[in-house]
Amino acid sequence: MDRIFQWVSGIPPVTRYWSIAILSTSILTTLRIVLAVQFVFIVDKAFSSQPWRLITSFCYFDDLSIELIINIWFIIRSSRYLEEGFSTKIALFPPNTINTLNTDQRNFLKRIIDRNKSIDYLYFVLLICGSIVAAVTYGSNNFDFKIHRLGSLLDDILLYIWCRSNPNLDVNMFGFFTIQTAYLPWCYTMLNWVLSKDFLTDFLALMSGNLRLIASVFTKPFVWRVVICYSLGHFWWFSRDFLLCQFYYDFNDERRQIRSETPKRIEQESRISSYHNIPRRILTLILLPPWYWVILKKMRERP
Repeated sequence: MDRIFQWVSGIPPVTRYWSIAILSTSILTTLRIVLAVQFVFIVDKAFSSQPWRLITSFCYFDDLSIELIINIWFIIRSSRYLEEGFSTKIALFPPNTINTLNTDQRNFLKRIIDRNKSIDYLYFVLLICGSIVAAVTYGSNNFDFKIHRLGSLLDDILLYIWCRSNPNLDVNMFGFFTIQTAYLPWCYTMLNWVLSKDFLTDFLALMSGNLRLIASVFTKPFVWRVVICYSLGHFWWFSRDFLLCQFYYDFNDERRQIRSETPKRIEQESRISSYHNIPRRILTLILLPPWYWVILKKMRERP
C-alpha cells in the first residue's frame, strides 16, 4: 500500500488530480450514486442550468472496469510526460518587456517559471478544454455531431502535443513493435478505427469506389472526432512551440543582442509594418498565463 501511495504522490499534481477525478466519477456512476447522464456534455444544459458539465464531461469516461483502469494508465503516461517537461518559455513573453530586464531579473523570472510549472500546465490544459468545448458545441449545433465525453478528446490532444514536441522518441506498442512518437497518434487513430463497430462497413464503403458511400464515411462522428483532435492539437502545438518559440524568437542571447544593437537591423525593424506583429501579440495574450503580466509589472517597477 505504501508503494501505491508513493507512486501516486510521484505523479505531477495536474495529472494526479485529473486521474483521481476520473476514477471518482466512475465509482459514483458504478454505485449508482450519480447517473452518468448527469456528468456528460450536453450543450443546452451545460450552458444553462447545469454548468458543472463543463468540468465533469472531462472527468467521466465510463463505469468502473478493467478497460477504464487501462485507460487511466495511458492518460497518466501521456499527461505526465507532458507536464513534467512543461515550461513557460521566455519566447512567450512580450519582447518589448523581456528585453528591458537585466540579468538578475531574468534569473529571478526563470526561478518563478520553474516553480510555477504545474499551474502553468493547468492554464494550458484549460485553454485546450475551452477550445474543445467550442469545437464540440459548433459541431453539435451545425452538423448534429454530438460528443458527450470530452475527456478522451483532451487525452488525445495532449498525446498529440507531446508527440509533436518529442518526435524522435521510440515507443513500444504492446510489446510487438516499436515506432517513433511522431507516428504514435496516427497509430492510435487507426487502432481505434479498426476496433470500432463500424470498421468493416466503413472499410467496404471506402473500397467500393462509390463516391456517395465514400462521402458517407467522412460524415460520421468518428471522423469529426479525429478532425477535432488533430486540428486543435496541431493548433496549440504550432502556436506555442513553433510560432512563438521558433519563428518569432531567437534563443541565442548573444546573437539577439547583436541584432538589437546593429543600426541596420534597427532600421529594418522600424520599417516592418506593425501588422506583422499582430499574430504574435494575440498569441502572447492567449498563451502567456495571466499572473506573469502582474509579475512583469512588479519587476519593472522595482529599482
